[in-house]
Amino acid sequence: LPAVGDRSSLNLLRNEYKNPILRKRLEVLEIDYPFRRAIRGDGNCFFRGVIFGHIEDCIRAGDVDAIGSTCNIVNSLVPASPEVSEARAVVISFLTSVEGTLPSTQSGADRLGLCMKVQAEMNAGGPLDLALVLVARALTSSYIKGRASEYEPLVRALDFPSLDDFCSSE
Repeated sequence: LPAVGDRSSLNLLRNEYKNPILRKRLEVLEIDYPFRRAIRGDGNCFFRGVIFGHIEDCIRAGDVDAIGSTCNIVNSLVPASPEVSEARAVVISFLTSVEGTLPSTQSGADRLGLCMKVQAEMNAGGPLDLALVLVARALTSSYIKGRASEYEPLVRALDFPSLDDFCSSE
C-alpha cells in the first residue's frame, strides 16, 4: 500500500459492507466528505493523513498564506534537536517550494497536478514522507506539553510516569 492512496468515493467503500447501519453511516458521512484516501497503516497513518490532508486542502484552496503559516509553525514549534532537525529542514524546504509554486497554479487542474505531485513524492519512499511524519509527531508533542495540565491525567491513566515519557514513546 502506498503511503497516501488516490482519492476514491466513499460510495465504493459503502459497497464493500453489507451491514445496513454501517452503510447508512457512510452515506451520511459522504454528504460532507465525498471522497477518502487510503493511508498506509504502519503506526504513522494518523500523522500522515492529517499532514497530507492539511497540505492538500491548502493547495486546492490556493491558500499561499496557510502554507506560509504552516511553515512558520514548523519553524517555531518543532525543536531544532538532533532527532528532528533534518526532518524539520526537509519539511520547511518542501513547504517553501509549494508556497513558491502555488501562485502560478491558477486553475483547479493545475492545483490537482500539484496535489498529485506531493502525493507521488510522499509515495516515492524518499525523505519527505518520513520528515512530514516526524514533524507532525513533534508538533503533537509540543501541543500536548504546552497543555500539560489537561493531558497529565490521561497520560497517568495510560501508565506513563510523566508527560515527557509519553511524548518520547509515541
